[in-house]
Amino acid sequence: MKRIDFIGSPGVGKTTLYNLFMARRKRHEQWLTPVEAKINIAKEYLRQCSCFSKDMVRLVLIQLIQVRSVQNKLSESIYNSLASKALKERVNSWMPFIELCSESLGDQEKPPFYRFQLAKWFLNDLQDTALVDSARINKTVVFDESLSQRATGLLPWNIKFIGQQSRKYFKLMPPPDGLIVLQAEPEIIVQRIMARRPQKVNAQHEGLVEEELWERIKIYAEIVGIGSAVLRERGVQVLALDAELPVEVMLSKLNHFMRNGQ
Repeated sequence: MKRIDFIGSPGVGKTTLYNLFMARRKRHEQWLTPVEAKINIAKEYLRQCSCFSKDMVRLVLIQLIQVRSVQNKLSESIYNSLASKALKERVNSWMPFIELCSESLGDQEKPPFYRFQLAKWFLNDLQDTALVDSARINKTVVFDESLSQRATGLLPWNIKFIGQQSRKYFKLMPPPDGLIVLQAEPEIIVQRIMARRPQKVNAQHEGLVEEELWERIKIYAEIVGIGSAVLRERGVQVLALDAELPVEVMLSKLNHFMRNGQ
């Protein structure tokens, strides 16, 4: 399976664009969300293995029941087992990257509960990446939350260290096949974040006043810029989008990239 990551400063509108893009897919498109990929991988595994009766029943149910939440539940135990195995096979070669991220999880400047959440998200991202990379299915998985995006939470929120740490992170990270970068000027991102409050507050922005938010956004922008440059140097196809463009223009560019850039 191919892997495409979205990345952008938290608050830039990345998830909104991702959801709209995936919702408008045509039936013949071979682009999957991570949840859809998990179901596809579980189905393929059950087809190929010498299944006993319980697994055969599970496969039939996954095929017949079209409710996504039920399919996901039926696939979950199979997926988790395969993901753990795939990660175990790669852990030695990925260890320098894992160790770098483990150091970041100990960053005392970040709230304890947020670091706890990061640890869970990071493990999930590693497992998803390992299994998608190992799956022999001719489809592309498009990630909103990925190892690429996780850099904005894992790396230190200190402008003095962010350049060196960002370069190291993206040089060691298992690279995606493609990267979609959503960019905007810091003032635009701050405006968007402030407009959503108090109904919606990103975990990375909790407790920040507008001035502090400006400083944090500058750090995110540095991470995103360095990350996209390093991954491009590593041979990853990169599409940079201006978040101020009309949505239809961004979607058109995304479709072209997915169909022709990969």
